[in-house]
Amino acid sequence: MLSDLSMLALKDSIIARYPSTYIDLYTPLLGSGSNLAAAYNAGDGVHLNAAGNLKIDSLIDLSGRSVVNNAYVDTYLPGNGIAFTKEVNGNYRTFIISSTNQGSTSTAAATDTTYGPLATFTAGAGFASDTAMVTDSSLFGSFYTGQYEFTITSIQAVIKGNSGDSIVLKLVYNDSFNVDGTKVNNAGFSVSNRYAGNTVTVGTNRTIPVNSWVWIKPEAVIAGKKPKYISVTLIGYKLYAEP
Repeated sequence: MLSDLSMLALKDSIIARYPSTYIDLYTPLLGSGSNLAAAYNAGDGVHLNAAGNLKIDSLIDLSGRSVVNNAYVDTYLPGNGIAFTKEVNGNYRTFIISSTNQGSTSTAAATDTTYGPLATFTAGAGFASDTAMVTDSSLFGSFYTGQYEFTITSIQAVIKGNSGDSIVLKLVYNDSFNVDGTKVNNAGFSVSNRYAGNTVTVGTNRTIPVNSWVWIKPEAVIAGKKPKYISVTLIGYKLYAEP
């Protein structure tokens, strides 16, 4: 269980790291020790009641920060520990990164609770002649992450072609474009479904750092089995990272 001193140390570390972008939600909601004030407590000492949520909303509105600046804000809450609020796909979400409840401590980062399509790569137009551009050295598009950290949770891909056509693709990222790069999921993924598409769950190398190039290209091409059209959509979420 986090002590009052631990709570204060975490609070102070957030202020020190982000002096111009934090919003103090701790002090206005504070009761005794590091507990929520009774007026804002839902009854379990951890969760906010309706008045508590309205209080946070008013504090953020009064701060004049982040929501209008499209930045992110680190906050801290009494009772349920440290939280941070970041932009996720254009919306602001609050994630608890340290909470205490009945003597236990749990940790949860920004999980996959808010996600959606991030980018789509396509190649070809569906004509038989388009198979000529499907080679081991083909490049099927790229984008730059800028000041966002992208986390890819799954990949949805589909092809147009004949029965039996397939291709193995790889999604790669690096801060420099003309290199081999790091493969998302640490492996290529096969695409052969011409209807609903193939879904690939990403478990390793799934978080792409800020200021990175992301691109997709074939890893294995089978002669006579090349698709006429390829579409690959990246599913996940992105978080803004302060420069």
